[in-house]
Amino acid sequence: SVGAVPLDNPETWAASAGKPYDAEDILAKLSKSCWPFSVPNPFPAEFGLSTSRGIVSYRVPQALYQAWRIKQLVKGIEHPRILEIGAGLGRTAYYAHELGIKDYTIVDIPMTATAQAYFLGRTLGEAQILLDGESSAGASQMIKICTPQTFMDGEEKYDLIVNIDSLTEMDISTAKDYWQKIKASTKLFLSINHEANPFLVQDLIAEDMPNLDVNRELYWMRRGYVEEVIQTNAL
Repeated sequence: SVGAVPLDNPETWAASAGKPYDAEDILAKLSKSCWPFSVPNPFPAEFGLSTSRGIVSYRVPQALYQAWRIKQLVKGIEHPRILEIGAGLGRTAYYAHELGIKDYTIVDIPMTATAQAYFLGRTLGEAQILLDGESSAGASQMIKICTPQTFMDGEEKYDLIVNIDSLTEMDISTAKDYWQKIKASTKLFLSINHEANPFLVQDLIAEDMPNLDVNRELYWMRRGYVEEVIQTNAL
């Protein structure tokens, strides 16, 4: 996806087949194509590929790509403001931080937010995160973790809002509420979701489609997922 290794071609596989990829070689090539990223493992006995940098779990390359994609989309914006709806453990936020994106907000339910606070607190340090209800003079340089209600009630504006693998997992009425709030809060929305549920992201944005600029393509990192970059400038 980032050009670090050549794309496999099934039509010429016999001619190009060689030894299996070496993990350390791929990490080195990714560092050249992207950045010299770290692989923190604050949770004991994490399952994944053992490397010199740490255990590379299934979610690590996903988060690397997502942070790289975020960096692309806000290129040229000084001190970009990012908001992610549903952030898993916070790995994408972690890698965005490594890429110099400091003003990052996560919206998630309390149970998941607790795991994010632990992961980010252990990896970046407690001074780098701000939990819902806390305040700090340096908030613009911190990763902020808030509840859905705090996001819905707020009036903050963002350069980019991101949702990965959760918008179509919600009740459709909740997803519609999120789309209305997204429109009011940003001009650029990145959605990475599958289309196996009763409704799609396309269904949520259908009424606004005449006023949107939508770039839709297959998601590089996971079969069955669609990456959509939606510009809401005209709304």
